Amino acid sequence: MIPLSPPPASHELPARLPSPFAGGAPHPVARRAADALVARLRGGLLDAEAARALAAPGGGKMFGVLVVRDPDGRLGYLAAFSGMLGGRWLVDGFAPPLFDAAARDAFWPDGEAELRARQDAIDAAAAVAVAARAELAVLRAGHAAALAALRA
Repeated sequence: MIPLSPPPASHELPARLPSPFAGGAPHPVARRAADALVARLRGGLLDAEAARALAAPGGGKMFGVLVVRDPDGRLGYLAAFSGMLGGRWLVDGFAPPLFDAAARDAFWPDGEAELRARQDAIDAAAAVAVAARAELAVLRAGHAAALAALRA
């Protein structure tokens, strides 16, 4: 848990934070946690590899915060990100993934190989389709010329 500093005053806290799925603006304490995470990200929270991945074209990443209270009553937040960050599932300062990475790694290479094979088949079919469209255009032009010659 990353403590909110300074801690929110008790009058700033609802009895229960609203659901993030209910729509509308986030509660001010949740907004504060999100702003704190953004400040930490801008302040060099990430190592060079993860920072480069975010800065690269198309390198956006979804981050989230969850406001929590520890057993001692201190308020703070947990931070997480979607997918991998800088090619890694585990990054210091962030919640780990909700799946067993070893179990995923056991089936992922075969799944990736199957996806590559299917993509190769799609690419090959697309190339055949392009060639067939070009051949069809030639046949239509020849047909139009033959029809014009018959009419003449």
